[in-house]
Amino acid sequence: MSFHNKTILLTHNATISIAAKWLDDANNATLTAEQRAQAKKNYDELIATAGFPNKPDGSKFVYRAAVKTGVIFEASKNKKRAKEFVTFMLQDENLQPYVEGSLGRWFPVTSSGTKSAFWQADPHRKAVFNQFGAGTVTFEFTKNYKFTVLNNENVWAKAMSRVVNDNVLGRKGGRRDDRPHQAGRGLSSDANDAAGARAASSASRDGARSRFPTTPAADRPGAQGHVPVAAAGD
Repeated sequence: MSFHNKTILLTHNATISIAAKWLDDANNATLTAEQRAQAKKNYDELIATAGFPNKPDGSKFVYRAAVKTGVIFEASKNKKRAKEFVTFMLQDENLQPYVEGSLGRWFPVTSSGTKSAFWQADPHRKAVFNQFGAGTVTFEFTKNYKFTVLNNENVWAKAMSRVVNDNVLGRKGGRRDDRPHQAGRGLSSDANDAAGARAASSASRDGARSRFPTTPAADRPGAQGHVPVAAAGD
């Protein structure tokens, strides 16, 4: 809301949903012609999607991606039909329209899906494509479940707030000095670095920023940050 109300200049946008909202409006037949025209202008001209700048040492950020998965429960009464549905969804003629129908909020899990012209159609989607093309890594909670505890406590945002608002510098921004460093609660030095570098970045929120540009969006390289890449979506 703050971005749409123009009270902030840029913000995290994990799934380019901010830009996609205006694309939705531009094609919404229930809106007036003037409203659709303004929405199209917002999408095409007034909002840009860009990745983070380089790190202080000049190296590139490596973005995290979350793959949304489906499960068939052991107690399922009809495993055969469930598997048939998964097979149906993973067929290109079904999966591709499903993913692209999200207008860039999701990224395909199949190589054929990534080759679709859809991802080169405008600067927002191309930013998403470029991010995944450069390579991504999984989130920390896939390696250690205790990171879900950290996410639940919102430690990344709190650490960034201390750095930005309280002028706490370096690794001190990530660790509260006034409480014990308990297992699963404190931050490692790597996590501290990440917390200081990423604004409110949770396990699934690493990446893109939307902003009202001062230069044409097409001239701005970047990558959409954490795009959930599952075909099934949420």
